[in-house]
This record gives sequence, C-alpha cells and structure tokens, in this order.
Amino acid sequence: MKTLFTLILLLVFTTPVLSDDTLRIEFGGFSYHIPTASQGVTNESHNILAADWRGYSVGKFDNSYGKETWFVAKTWRSPDVFGVRDLDAIGSLGVNRGYTECYGNNGDSAKFCPHGYVGFDYSVGRVYISVKTQVVVTLVNFGIKIF
Repeated sequence: MKTLFTLILLLVFTTPVLSDDTLRIEFGGFSYHIPTASQGVTNESHNILAADWRGYSVGKFDNSYGKETWFVAKTWRSPDVFGVRDLDAIGSLGVNRGYTECYGNNGDSAKFCPHGYVGFDYSVGRVYISVKTQVVVTLVNFGIKIF
C-alpha cells in the first residue's frame, strides 16, 4: 500500500494538467453502489464540498459508510468531448483520508487511501452537473464555475 500511495503522489504532482483557470466549486453528491459489491454501505448522500482550480482539487465528503473524508487530487479535463459543446470528460487521481479500511469499514481509525474517478461534466452557463464513476459506485453532484 505504501508503494501505491507513493506512486499516486508522484503521478499527481508531476503530470501535466489539461485544465483552465476556472475555479469550480462542487457540492451535493448522490451515489449508486453496485449491490453485489456494496456490503455495509450505509450512505448514498455524500454532502460533497470541494474546489477545483487549475487542475488541483481539494475537498471533503461523507463517504459510503457515513465517515467524513478529506481528499486532494489532480484533475484532468478535456473540453467539448465528442464534439458536444459544454460536455467535458474528466479524470482525477489523488489520495483521501477518512475510510477506516480503504473502501471498507472494518478498521478503527482513518487511513490514507487512493482516490480517483472518471466521468463527465455538462455545463449550462456557469452551473454544471457531474457524473463520475469508480469501480463499484457512480456519483452525481453539482457545481458552479466561479470565474
């Protein structure tokens, strides 16, 4: 796990970012977990509050087990994907702290875990909706482009 954590940090801080100067604030967050892989999930409303600027993201959310989780990540964004105006492909990779076991709830204290997703943002003016997926969960949240 230590090697994976080190590799993620190296990727996060050394890889160029496809991004712009837009400050994005994200909030809300509702998820759907694949039933066969979701044993013990108690929360599908995540209270996300996050900021993304120049490809760096930081924020907090209530994880799938109801525990407050903080994250830092690097986010890649490809605008107008598939030739659709205001549809961005996004990907993010970083670390989080809040799960008692990486993506489980069997430990006693919070641990550092890999954090990442792929998905899409669709904008209408300064407001957007995001659909993101990880291995066993799909998340929908909202955001506002500040500048």
